[in-house]
Amino acid sequence: TTGLEGGERGLASVKESWGEGGGMPGAWDSSSSTWMKTAVESVRWKLEVCINQGILLRSLHPRTVSEYEWLSLATLGSRAVAQACTQRASVLVGSFVEEGFYHLSATCAGEFGLAIVFRALKMETFFRPETVVDEQNDSQCASLLAAVFGELVDAPPMGESTQKENARKVAEWAILDFTFLVGMSRLTLAGLSGIRPAGAIAGDSHPKYRYFDHTD
Repeated sequence: TTGLEGGERGLASVKESWGEGGGMPGAWDSSSSTWMKTAVESVRWKLEVCINQGILLRSLHPRTVSEYEWLSLATLGSRAVAQACTQRASVLVGSFVEEGFYHLSATCAGEFGLAIVFRALKMETFFRPETVVDEQNDSQCASLLAAVFGELVDAPPMGESTQKENARKVAEWAILDFTFLVGMSRLTLAGLSGIRPAGAIAGDSHPKYRYFDHTD
């Protein structure tokens, strides 16, 4: 079984209920400002540098690896994003909102949040034609983004060239910055309008509102 099969179905290990009620965000549009367009172009350029240096061979070419290896990258990536967003949210709002940092970090690192980032960055263009990407499938989009981030943080144990190491780290932080920015923007817009952003925290009982984790 190849990683492509796991990616195309949005990963069997992800709860089916996580794919409910997603779709394209109505209240947040990455193309709504010149500044945001510039941010998207910057992140994409950093990812392209990594692609040209052969850093993302496994995550962007799931047909060439086993499903287990691809899922491992996605799991590593989803957990790394969640941890980083939790740390950033704690610093940003943890001192004045008792549980606000959890809501913010989950909005950023949840399935719906990662899917929005995937679509905003037009990451489907990085995959080969044989990798069928359904942009309306939140679970698949989040999984594909998580796998890419997982490969960025999964540096070779024996080391690599300084050029590759720098490109990897720059792209890693670019994705984290953009993911946190998007989540923060959605939460701010929702707060100003008095509505809950789609995919935000609504209670711990529903899996769609938890952190995106492939082991659930």
